[in-house]
Amino acid sequence: MISSLTVAWSPHLRWKSGFSVLAVGGKSGRLSFWRFHQPQCYSTRSSPESNPASFLGFLQAHNTWITSITWTLIDSDASNHQVMLFTGSCNGSVKIWRTCNKELQESSDISHVSFSLLKEVTNVDCGPVSVLSVIVPLDSPSKISLAIGKGSGTVHVWICEMCSSTFKKVGSYRGHDHIVTGLAWAFNGHCLYSCSQDNTLCSWILMENYLHQVSIPPNTLGMMSSADMPTAFDSCCGLAVSPGSLVLAVVHGYDTELLNPMYEARSCKAAIEFLWIGGQHLDPISDILPDSSEREMTCLETNILWSLQQFNHNRLDKPLIMWDFVAALLAFNQSNPKCVENILLKWLASVLGGPQCDISTVLSQASSRYLPRLASRTLQLFNVITRQVVLKMDDDKDLGGVELWDMWKKVHIDVERELRDRLVGFSLSVISSNIVSGCDEEDNVCRIEGWVPIGLAQMERWVDFNKADMKENLMRLAENVERTKKRRLNSIYTMQEECSFCSASVPLDSPEFAFCQGEKTSESETRGPSHKLPRCSVSMLVCPPTTPPWHCVCCKRWASQLAPSTLFTLPEYPSDFEPFIHQQRSSTHPTKPWCPFCGILLQRLQPEFLLSPTPV
Repeated sequence: MISSLTVAWSPHLRWKSGFSVLAVGGKSGRLSFWRFHQPQCYSTRSSPESNPASFLGFLQAHNTWITSITWTLIDSDASNHQVMLFTGSCNGSVKIWRTCNKELQESSDISHVSFSLLKEVTNVDCGPVSVLSVIVPLDSPSKISLAIGKGSGTVHVWICEMCSSTFKKVGSYRGHDHIVTGLAWAFNGHCLYSCSQDNTLCSWILMENYLHQVSIPPNTLGMMSSADMPTAFDSCCGLAVSPGSLVLAVVHGYDTELLNPMYEARSCKAAIEFLWIGGQHLDPISDILPDSSEREMTCLETNILWSLQQFNHNRLDKPLIMWDFVAALLAFNQSNPKCVENILLKWLASVLGGPQCDISTVLSQASSRYLPRLASRTLQLFNVITRQVVLKMDDDKDLGGVELWDMWKKVHIDVERELRDRLVGFSLSVISSNIVSGCDEEDNVCRIEGWVPIGLAQMERWVDFNKADMKENLMRLAENVERTKKRRLNSIYTMQEECSFCSASVPLDSPEFAFCQGEKTSESETRGPSHKLPRCSVSMLVCPPTTPPWHCVCCKRWASQLAPSTLFTLPEYPSDFEPFIHQQRSSTHPTKPWCPFCGILLQRLQPEFLLSPTPV
């Protein structure tokens, strides 16, 4: 029963609230849709108040077995995106359906979901549709590139212009002898990868409405490739491209007869192979030219920089997932550290707006005076790159000496300080704004859309510790809040903290962690052992022992409270936080578990013997 189903999740949709839709297709040709709402809040514990799934309805999409489903969004209306659904069946038919966010959220007719048929791009033929893949290029937001894999081993490509509702077939291409089992677009729709049950893998370049088959990039990064391994693979079951288009993951099936007898009962049925594709040529002419290591390096450098630029401030809807970029630079550094330095230099120069002279000169421009002009997303990118790439290199060999390593470290400290300034400044501004508005209810004095800036005493203490280098407007905010009668702020003002192990007082010596003073013994004035306690990276309060805190796998910080979502959208350090406070108030979406210093998703820390996602 389960094997006959085909399922696909929609992208995250937003109307009055956030939600996603699960489409399920079966042998009858009918689709069923289930709506899942975004949770009201995110927690490291399972919430009993989680929103259940709601059934939307049915759509009779085909007359035969639905074999493939995929979704995409068209940004035709910023408030009500067009939602595109693509379905393929075993009789060769592929249909494009259209609806919008509003209709999917407000749909109540279970007999028919409000999808309209836009186009049947391929008619019924003898070849069943095995897989679909779509992409909307960033430089052409109204264009859709659709790739169709067939049971015959052919790949069909269509270009859909949504503005004019025109559909053009690029062509049909035979790259495999058996059924196509995987398709994935990469590099903003310029490259397409396909795999088949016959254990073949193909790379295609889309240029001027024609698909060119090219070779898969060689083993540029000095890592082991499939050609270096004794193969026992007999098929490809599917593939996926990493978020930055630098790594291709291919699922292979094993020929159990070729497996080493060491595998008990030869029960190993499949494996995932990771291939570096950062060196992919995006020009088919380059593929026929003689191999050149310099050309390979240039291509890899260009693609890595393109991957990094996908996370700039204008792409805040794109989650900060950088494991492929980090892994590529660390591996690339083993064979060509000079090229890695050149990549970092070009990125820094593009961010800081200076000439590409040398990396020490560019780093010297990234002073504490210049950092307030950078977007929060850019600062978080710098933080991840510094922690996961630069500071993991050998300071004598890979970074041009200890002096340059010290420069990186100093800028890294300044970047984290700038992000801390924004977090504290936003929190104090929320408190000050609510005090001025005259709200007298203690529980709601600083609450904006479920977020409360707790840890006021710790913020004041931190500002006082660093007042010699503090921004003037941040000092004024702290002084304004400090003059307020603390009785109105009891719910967020915790002056004295106690150790959860011995009840001793815990002073604020660092915003990252704390040491209790040790409990006094009754016989003498001596104190017991001091305990190290994690502090919340957002509020600077000691994390309570009753609730598992969030953990950042990049900077290793902890958080018992989440940072406001507006903090991640700041284009620079604002002279006035009030417009951004209003933006936070008007937000209808829950605060997501993002690290305020790295921008990546936080997680509940897992034991070391369990699988745990990391940036690399």
